[in-house]
Amino acid sequence: MAHTVTVAGVITRIREMADMENTQFITDAEILRRVNQSYRRLYNEIAATCEDYFTISTTIPTVANQADYDLPADFYKLRGIDFEDANRPASLQRFEFRQRNIKVWPGQQPAAYTLVNDHFTVYPTPSGVHNLTFHYIPVPADLTAVDSFNAYNGWDQYVTEQVAIQCLEKEESDASGLRADFERTRRDIISYFTPRDEANARMMRDVFEERADEFTNRWPV
Repeated sequence: MAHTVTVAGVITRIREMADMENTQFITDAEILRRVNQSYRRLYNEIAATCEDYFTISTTIPTVANQADYDLPADFYKLRGIDFEDANRPASLQRFEFRQRNIKVWPGQQPAAYTLVNDHFTVYPTPSGVHNLTFHYIPVPADLTAVDSFNAYNGWDQYVTEQVAIQCLEKEESDASGLRADFERTRRDIISYFTPRDEANARMMRDVFEERADEFTNRWPV
C-alpha cells in the first residue's frame, strides 16, 4: 500500500521540527536541496537491499550484427536481462572479465552480457532482431516542491529528521536529541527493508542445475 507524502509537506515538517517556521535563515530552496540529498542517501540504502522497491523494465530490440546497446538514460543498477525467444524467456548470464578470450559461441542467440561504461554488450552478437527485456533500478529523479513520493512505512521521517538536524547544525543549535531520534528511525527503517516478502523466505539454489537447464548449448564451457 502506497503512503504518499508531498515534498511541500516534508519541508513544512522540517521547519516545525527545527523550530524555523517563522525564519528564512534557511530558505525553502536550500531545504529542498537538502531533501534531495537525504532522499538519495535513503534511496541508495534501499536499492542496496535488492528488494525491488524501485525496479522497472524496458524492452530493447536487438539489431542484426550489433553487439553493443546503450543503457537507459536513467540507469543505476542492473537487476537482469532476459532474451525473449519463441518458446520462453531466458536469463542472460553475466560475462566475466576472465572469460574475455572465449571465441566460440554456440548459436546466434544472446546468452551473456557485460556492462561497459554507458552501454552493455551481448554475446554472441545477434544475427537478427530479438527483444531483450532489461530489468533495472533507475536513478532517482530530483524532487521539486510540487512533487510527491511514496514513503512506504515512515521513509519520510528519515528525510525529515536528517534535514532538520542539518538545519539546526547550520544555526549552531543543539541537535543531539534529534540526532538520537534519527539513528533510531534509520535503524528501524533499515530493518523493515528486508525481507520484503514474508510469505516465502529466500533459499539456497542449485545454480548448476539452473544453468544446465536454461543454457544448454548456449553457454560456452
